[in-house]
Amino acid sequence: MGIDEIILELGQKGYFCSQILMSLALKNDGKDDPDLVRSMTGFTEGIGRSGGLCGAYLGAVALLSYYAGKGEDDEIAHEALDEMIREFTAWFENYTAEYGGILCSQIVGFDRGLIVERCPLIVRDAVIKCMELLEEHDAL
Repeated sequence: MGIDEIILELGQKGYFCSQILMSLALKNDGKDDPDLVRSMTGFTEGIGRSGGLCGAYLGAVALLSYYAGKGEDDEIAHEALDEMIREFTAWFENYTAEYGGILCSQIVGFDRGLIVERCPLIVRDAVIKCMELLEEHDAL
């Protein structure tokens, strides 16, 4: 099953952008962590359905951090984590400029038709960009 089909299937099961992004990271690692996916719910539709920062953006930053952040006492974050987040942010700002910005309210405005049309593509392209950044910075 390709990435587009996985995103569509998860969306049809009621998962939102941030949750889908984290699910894809976990799937890529051969893991299943419902608690982690559940924790991404707060980023839904712009942080608590407020229309704020896009859930795909927030989920992508969490995905980068999943791979490159500190998670245990004896770990340190990857030296390029902040740079990857900056690069992703610049890419995402450019990517969503045609919609008016990086806020969920600007990208889809709570319009279910626009959510179905735009969000799966944004999630797919965000995952692809994250994986490119992680590979470029030897963080995988």
